[in-house]
Amino acid sequence: MALVPWGLGYRHLWTTNNPPTPLEKATIWQDVARSQYSIAMFQNRLAVCRMLLSPIRSLPLETLGRIFEHSVTDYHGIDKASVAKLCLVCRTWWRAAQLTHSLWSDVSVDRPWLKRAGTLPKTLRFFQDDWPACERHYKRDELGDDVVDVCKLAEAQPFEYLTDEVPLDSFCITTWSPICIREFLLSPNPRFTEALSWTALRSLELNMRFCPVWPKSERDPATSMFKHLPPSLTSLSIDLPRREDLDDFDDVGALINIPASTLCRLISFKIRCNWDGPQIATLLQQCERLEDLTVEYLINLSDDLENEQEWTKEHDCLEDYGLPPQIRLPRLRTLVADGIPAGAASTVLHFLSVPALVSLTVVINDSGDAAEDEYEDHPARDFLQSLGLFSPHPPDAPTLHSLTIGEAWESLSFPLTPIAFMDIALDLASLKRLVLHEVQYPEDPFLAMRLYMESQRVQLLPHLEYLEFDGVPSRTFPLESFFHFLQSRCDQHISSWSGCSVVPRDSLQMVVLRLTGKDDEFRSAYYSSPLLPSIRKRGVSVELYLSY
Repeated sequence: MALVPWGLGYRHLWTTNNPPTPLEKATIWQDVARSQYSIAMFQNRLAVCRMLLSPIRSLPLETLGRIFEHSVTDYHGIDKASVAKLCLVCRTWWRAAQLTHSLWSDVSVDRPWLKRAGTLPKTLRFFQDDWPACERHYKRDELGDDVVDVCKLAEAQPFEYLTDEVPLDSFCITTWSPICIREFLLSPNPRFTEALSWTALRSLELNMRFCPVWPKSERDPATSMFKHLPPSLTSLSIDLPRREDLDDFDDVGALINIPASTLCRLISFKIRCNWDGPQIATLLQQCERLEDLTVEYLINLSDDLENEQEWTKEHDCLEDYGLPPQIRLPRLRTLVADGIPAGAASTVLHFLSVPALVSLTVVINDSGDAAEDEYEDHPARDFLQSLGLFSPHPPDAPTLHSLTIGEAWESLSFPLTPIAFMDIALDLASLKRLVLHEVQYPEDPFLAMRLYMESQRVQLLPHLEYLEFDGVPSRTFPLESFFHFLQSRCDQHISSWSGCSVVPRDSLQMVVLRLTGKDDEFRSAYYSSPLLPSIRKRGVSVELYLSY
């Protein structure tokens, strides 16, 4: 709509205070309406021009595909429906999705979807996390002749995927009954048992956590379902039923009969189990090639945790079960020990020897009614000591680069004393990354470490690159002392290069403090500290965030 010159009929009003006549009022209102229409038209045109100049139109298809990958991934894997919606937006987005093979490589859907993954590793998932459970196997130990219902796992026809011309790299099964998995693994169909997708499968995940039965046939290695695992496995994850859900179950004497021929090939092994017996130790003695190990104990917090893993506290506990006194994992580089009962932290994995360990994560559990002051020191210190990481023994893992204690959503925090801090700083000098979650500070550990550095003229943790304190208690955290420790550490680094014309940059790059809640007083002390700008000028980025 072309713009019409306005104001010609009432221009004399611009230079006077005379009121407009009724005819002039009507003309003015018409001009107001025309102007509002013109403004809306130009705003719409401006929005269209800005849209055409949007940076997302200039993104390479590869970058757009990476954005898609992050937006459609959840804890189940790739969400097929979300991928389909992205493909329907426009032709460019469809091409970007087609080029991003990872969008099609981790699904629980039809084979044509997997074919679009190209040569990328492919993962097939079966989730029976809905209700009702499998009517053929749920709460049944063994099958009788009168059972006619169809197994839900069999109904999903995974055999068709595993015998298809599209090879799989990983297969994940979540079911309500171990009998479903057993019947699947013991399939007599040669088209399945001899198929390349099964015999060449590299990774298998079996999730039976909520199963209310454990088959009697698993007591005998000759009839165990694990005897029929694919021969090519290098990665295995097993989530076993919780003992409190099993009736008349002897968790101390129960065995997990995975063949030694399978265990000795594993590079990665994850086991989630709260059985109070030597099952984990029995399996690990065969895992000499293991590089990545995750052990989750899944402790029931309503139980008496003082008696959890009680068998490990006995003298010669391994010999009582015919196991060697020490289990050596010479290639292990990553260890995640989750759900460790606080009362057994010093013994639960004390039999492990891990000389090549690079990354260690330790998460301690205790009963929900445990008092904050029940422990004089963090049980994780006992766990680290049991692995031979602290003196007086020589370090068993001199190459340890990453240490994480606790997790972001812990409800109970443990104290970490200056002695424990000094043990970490002196005996784990190779650390590059240190993360502490939900730690209490009954005493000031940073003062002790600063005084040690200044008296001995050494730099503690000389290779440290990343330091994080999550769940910082704003009332007890010694903030100013912590800043003095950081500054002293920088000073010791410079002093160690005295006499040199060029001083290399200190290794420490990032320090993160995460508060448990908004505390204006702590934030004010943080931002007003005169030491903070000085530390940042040394090249150390110090940041304050809210906890996860």
